This record gives sequence, C-alpha cells and structure tokens, in this order.
Amino acid sequence: MSENVWAVPMEEPEEPGAGATVEQQFYVVSPAKLMTLAVLSLGFYFLFWAHRNWSLYRAATGEKVWPPARALFYIFFVHQLYHKAEASIRASGRVYAPKVEPWATLFVLLTVAVSLLDVVSRTVPSVAEFGAWALWVLPLRAYALSKSQGILNFAANDPAARSNSGFTLWNYLLIVPGVLLWFFILYGAYLLHRAGH
Repeated sequence: MSENVWAVPMEEPEEPGAGATVEQQFYVVSPAKLMTLAVLSLGFYFLFWAHRNWSLYRAATGEKVWPPARALFYIFFVHQLYHKAEASIRASGRVYAPKVEPWATLFVLLTVAVSLLDVVSRTVPSVAEFGAWALWVLPLRAYALSKSQGILNFAANDPAARSNSGFTLWNYLLIVPGVLLWFFILYGAYLLHRAGH
C-alpha cells in the first residue's frame, strides 16, 4: 500500500461550468439557447427564465422574494435582477465590464410596447392589423435579453454557459411544437397576404 494515510487530501479543482452548485445564485443559459427557446415558445420562456433566476437567488441568499410574482411581472424586476448579479460579482472581488443596463431597458421597453400594441389592436378596429407586430418583435426581445444574460452567467462562475448550452429532451419537446407553430403562423400570414392581392 503506497498511499500515505497521513497526507492532507487533495481536492480536485472544480471546472468552470461543471453544473449548478447549491450556492449558485443565478440561472445559467447560453445566449443562443435563450434566444431559441424564447422565440420558439412565443415568449413563454421569459416567464421560466425569470422564475428560475429568482428561485435560485432566494435559495442561495435566503432573501424573501416570491419567484412566481417576480416571474409573472418580470419587466418590473429585470433591472433589479441584474443589480443583484452585479453586487454578487463585486462581492467576489471581480468586475464585469460589459454594460447590461441598456439591453435590459430595451427588453423592458419592447415588452411594454408589445403589450400596449396588443391591447390597442384588440380595442381599436383600425389598428387591429398591427397586433401581429407583437410576434415579429419577439426575436428582438429575445436578442436584447440574451445580450444581458452574460452578467448572470458571469456571476454564476460560468461565463461561457458550458453547463447549459446544449438542448435537453425537455427543450426539444418545446422546440418541435414551436417550429410547427411558427410554420403555421408564417404560412397563415402568407395566405392572408395572397388573399389581399
């Protein structure tokens, strides 16, 4: 037996992106995956994204936040989430250089604009045709959110989002119907366009 029983045990260094730990405060996801799932779910992924972030934050910090409410009203809490991530990064002695505030603001403004347009298009018949623009703005909203995801990944010690960049079976169960739904939406828009001419 050549092993020294009196030696101090050596710990294996944890590889960045090796997965979520108990202390992980924020949801890690690659920007490409975030955009894909947000667009193909017609925006419902935003609710999951917000709920997951606030659930992890509450579990790690013990702060009394209610994730379902913060997910449902996510536009009111997006900036606060990024401020929490920034504070976590500063507390760890690190610095995150890219500015996420403009992207977060753009995401909120686009979301509010889409909601207002949806309400107006349902109540004012002359602008009803503009209701479809809510769908076409969705990729811009997803892009704006993906541009600010980096701070959350960085705060969770996984800047490259290695722990959540691939697609899982659950993701594909969302992607396949999403692709079909987008096909029918685009085909329906094409048929309406042809009927109008």
